[in-house]
Parts: sequence; C-alpha cells; structure tokens
Amino acid sequence: MDIGEAAEHLRKYEERLMHHQAGHCARAIAKQKKTESARVYLHIVQKNVCKDLRFFSDQYQSSGVKKVEVKSGRLKVLTSDEVYEIHLASLEILAHVGVKVLEPKAFSVLKESGADVDQKEKIARIPEYLVKEAVRKAPNSFVLYGRNGNYKLRLGDKKTFFALPGTGVNVLDLETGKCRRSTLADVKNFYRLADALPNVHHASLAVEPTEISDPAASLYSILESFRNTTKTIDGDSYGENGSLDTIQLASIVAGGIDELGKSLGCWAM
Repeated sequence: MDIGEAAEHLRKYEERLMHHQAGHCARAIAKQKKTESARVYLHIVQKNVCKDLRFFSDQYQSSGVKKVEVKSGRLKVLTSDEVYEIHLASLEILAHVGVKVLEPKAFSVLKESGADVDQKEKIARIPEYLVKEAVRKAPNSFVLYGRNGNYKLRLGDKKTFFALPGTGVNVLDLETGKCRRSTLADVKNFYRLADALPNVHHASLAVEPTEISDPAASLYSILESFRNTTKTIDGDSYGENGSLDTIQLASIVAGGIDELGKSLGCWAM
C-alpha cells in the first residue's frame, strides 16, 4: 500500500470514527436530559459532521496537498450562554486563585503590569481588567508558515483547520501490536504521516519522545518537525532559554533571523 492509498484508507476510517463519536456524544446527552431538544441535537450533529466530511472528500486531490478550509460554527457543543459562564469562571480563577509562574521574567512582567503576586509561592493573581487589556492588544488573527514559506494557515479568520492530537506518551506498535512508550522515532513518523495526509492541515506534536529528558526533548521534537514536514508546526518550550533555542533552530531553517520573521512561523507552549 503506497502513501496515497494509506491516506485514503485512514480518511475513510476517520469518517466512520467521527460519525460514531458524534452520535455517541449526543445520545449520552439525550439519555441524561430526556428532552426533545437533545434528540434534535443528535440529528444536527450527525448531519453536519457527515456534511463536513463529504466536503473533505470532494476537495481531496491525489496530485498534492491542498489546504481545505471549513467555515467555523457548524458544530457548537456549548451554547453562547454556557461559553460566557466558562469565561466568567475563568476570570474568577485568574483573579482569586491565580496561576503559578516559574519563569522569572514572565513573573516580573505580570507583577509590573498590576497582577497581585505571591513572591514566595510564585503565584500571580491576574485581575479582570488586565486580562481584557491583554486580549484587546492581541491580534484578531495571525499567519503560521510552513518550512518553505509557501504553505501557510491564517488562524482566527473564521476558518477551521484539522491537526494531529497532541503530546501522547504511548503508541500502539504496528510491528508487535502492543502498547509501548513513544520514542523520537515515533515523533518522526507522525510528522511524516501528517505531511502526507491532505485532510491534516497542521502538524502538531503527536507524541512525546519519552526516552529523552526535558527540556532537551522539546528541541529534538521541533528538529524532527523541521526535517519531516513542510506544514505548519507547534511544540513545547520550557522557559526563556528553551524559547530562544527554538528560535535559533527556526532561524537556521529559514536562512537567518531576519528571514524567520518574514516567512516562517510556529507557536510554542
């Protein structure tokens, strides 16, 4: 089976799996609430998921990778009121519980910006006005670029993109059929798989190289992403030094730090 046949086989499997998961989720809601609205929700979920997957199938081109863009908002698990409740709860947690910040420079920035900080525990409590100000300053959308600069995704532009699931620590070995810890070789293979699949737009870090200790593991993973996919990527960065190392790697791929700012983008967490 060549890569094209494997990709088509996986696409059909994903279609059956997503249809099953959507139906299972809605049936659980219907059983719990026993309302007509839940049964209507089941019908809408199944209809829209199948419609989106048919759209992917129609857009599939065996001659090369095509960025398939799907309008967002077709599947809404939560109502607007429920989303707003989560937003209010998040603001409450940030302001009164706080977050532990281990990076000294980030901790100082929050303190200088007006956060209530516990110097001993390294906890920053972020008031609502500070959150809103940060959101106001953030761009509504931004562009991620792949390795060669030609492949790009605009995030936040009312489009929906698909990516690999992220940061697993176990894999099902294709040779032995047994579950085992993921390795750097698996990281490489998942990036190559994401690169070959036309319905995967963004190559996330699917699994962790568990044989390598942090923070070096994140750098090895990012290096494998540059080597094995031309799509957009993401990764982990542990503190300021890890972020600077990631930028240095990316600048080498881009042809220099100046070129990095023009044609290559990734995000790190």
